[in-house]
Amino acid sequence: MPLGMKVSERAPESLDKKVLVGKVREAHGLKGDLYLLLFAGRADWLESSPQSLFFLSPEELARGQSLGVSADSQVSWLEVPVEQLSPHKQGLILKSSELSNRTAAEALKGCLVYLPEELLVAGTGEPPFLHELLEVEVRIQGCLGSGRVRSFSSNGAQDLLCIEWSDGRGIEVPFVQAYVEEMDLTQKKIVLNLPDGFFELAEGHS
Repeated sequence: MPLGMKVSERAPESLDKKVLVGKVREAHGLKGDLYLLLFAGRADWLESSPQSLFFLSPEELARGQSLGVSADSQVSWLEVPVEQLSPHKQGLILKSSELSNRTAAEALKGCLVYLPEELLVAGTGEPPFLHELLEVEVRIQGCLGSGRVRSFSSNGAQDLLCIEWSDGRGIEVPFVQAYVEEMDLTQKKIVLNLPDGFFELAEGHS
């Protein structure tokens, strides 16, 4: 861990909930910049101008899991102040006042990168952030039963909703506008209209 960086055993209450957005891929250049790989491949939250990013080392994540605690409690977060964030490949280049050389940057390689959940709330008429869909009820037109979004994945080109259906089976559905018939996040419900045979095909590969 780079010397002088701020570590807290627990973040302030307003930042208790955080969302995983990527990881530190590698140091970039010689001046302490970091290349952050974004799991979604984009950063719609940049307009929120975050003052800090929160890093969690793989070791700390494992420690938290071994204690049976969530990632936002009883683990040592590394708060990294943001001086500048610039798009780069499938992520961002982070410049921080706390990182002045490549050695300091390389010490953070592999850390998971989190944002406060409060910065990831879609405005009216905007596509929702994935974390806003977690535990949302899903219905598929023409199919019996319902499901819930339990997690997310990606096929490289699209974000996937990992849905646990009411009979216990799991399916993955691309989260694309063409499939969304109805969405009400205040009621935490989504109705999907999938191509003929998609549901049966997805079940067969679950």
